[in-house]
Amino acid sequence: MNWIIEAAMKADPREDRVILEDPETIAALDEVLVTQYIPFIGAELEKTGYRYHPEDFASAIESAPAVGPRLARRLTFMLFDELDSLFLRCSVSCDEMGYMVEKEFYLDLPESTDQKLLVRLLGDSRFEGNPPTLMVQRHHLRPDWGSFFWIKFQAGSGFISGPWKLHGEALAEIGSTIKDACEMYEESVEGFRSVEDVDHFLETASRSFESG
Repeated sequence: MNWIIEAAMKADPREDRVILEDPETIAALDEVLVTQYIPFIGAELEKTGYRYHPEDFASAIESAPAVGPRLARRLTFMLFDELDSLFLRCSVSCDEMGYMVEKEFYLDLPESTDQKLLVRLLGDSRFEGNPPTLMVQRHHLRPDWGSFFWIKFQAGSGFISGPWKLHGEALAEIGSTIKDACEMYEESVEGFRSVEDVDHFLETASRSFESG
């Protein structure tokens, strides 16, 4: 219990809440992320040719928001297009019992997009348990588009396995998420002209974001 006393002594008495985390658990979880995840994620992101963040993955590891008694450590990475517009955010969190992968894909469409195509994007039954969300706002990176439609696809999955041995499954999901997100971006970057274009995009999107 010495680490609890030491951490409490370092706490700022002006704060209303103190969070205590076992440094040995942090070190063990970070070691897993650094040795088994970061090399794979870095290599997969390099293959895309797109700009990614962070450049220093190890320094970006943080504690995930608590959802139970176990401490989880999380690494978040992002992909950007040539105009520095974010199109993928993905996080992998691990604790002593399992892992969680959470992902978001951001689809930008111009104001001229046919509303029937928007309805098709938002209403596909494959996403009905966790449907895409729509926002309308001005795009500062593509001012020639004027107002634009911003659609977010999101999903998450994970495993509780006892002693954590499912690295292969987590890495496979992360790899497919990166690949699918790049395909989704490239299929949509010029907008959609037909229902067939949208259906082709949704076929790719369903691989990573279909409701379970």
